[in-house]
Amino acid sequence: MIRTSFVVSWPVPSLRGQPEAVRLAYWRAAVPLILKQKDKELAAGLNRHGRKLPRVRRDTARRRRSAMTPNGKGDPKAPYLMPGRKLSRTRSLLAAKELSDGRGVRVWWRYDAYTGREWGEVLRRHAMRGPEYDVIGLSPQGTKAVRRAVERRWAKANKALPAPVATPTQALPIPRPGRTDLRHADFGIGSRAEEVKQAIVEGRSSGFLSPDEWAKYWRSGRTTGTLAKPARTAPAVRSGASNVILKHVWEVASPNPGTGFYTKVARGVNKIFSWFGI
Repeated sequence: MIRTSFVVSWPVPSLRGQPEAVRLAYWRAAVPLILKQKDKELAAGLNRHGRKLPRVRRDTARRRRSAMTPNGKGDPKAPYLMPGRKLSRTRSLLAAKELSDGRGVRVWWRYDAYTGREWGEVLRRHAMRGPEYDVIGLSPQGTKAVRRAVERRWAKANKALPAPVATPTQALPIPRPGRTDLRHADFGIGSRAEEVKQAIVEGRSSGFLSPDEWAKYWRSGRTTGTLAKPARTAPAVRSGASNVILKHVWEVASPNPGTGFYTKVARGVNKIFSWFGI
């Protein structure tokens, strides 16, 4: 059965009999290295077996599209599953976290706003076409390379790495870039200004933007600021590839005392982007 995520692990004799905190520290140190290796393989157009992904058909390449680039166009020469290269969801939604039992690292793809599901589910459908299309996993060669890197880092530390101190985060408020101006609005029969204003506050208003205008806005370039969890963030995003969607997937807002409004907005954003699902 093809899954939507995968686990990377290997035997670590030095961890036997060690307390849970030490085991977790080891695999926590492995998380960014595993993400970096997986992104490297994707950038090279490799599947989970370390072999080249199938070529994009010539007619498809000529009209290649991407839901993540500002102009909506894809690179005809980019690897299969990654028409927007770094911005592609296959690379920009990649995430990882150490397992709670201290036995490895789970790698998965975060929620995609366009398909309404985890991107791993889309990749799973492609993998069902055949093993050559399967990217849900790290290649054997990549696993060996990461293991060597983690062991070197662990040995250099000479002791278990301390667990990081958790810092409170707050979801970004839903942006309202639309042309919502009610000064000259005629609400007509059966509608009230209060209801419309409430919809704006709750993020349910389209801001009078058309679907095409909204799509252009979400794909437009934005610099991602402070990341909520840098070590778990996709390497492509950490390297600078971003847009409005990715900014709201990975970034953390500065704490704002606010009122119940921010709580409502955070709850709505969680439903849309599943920011805190890891």
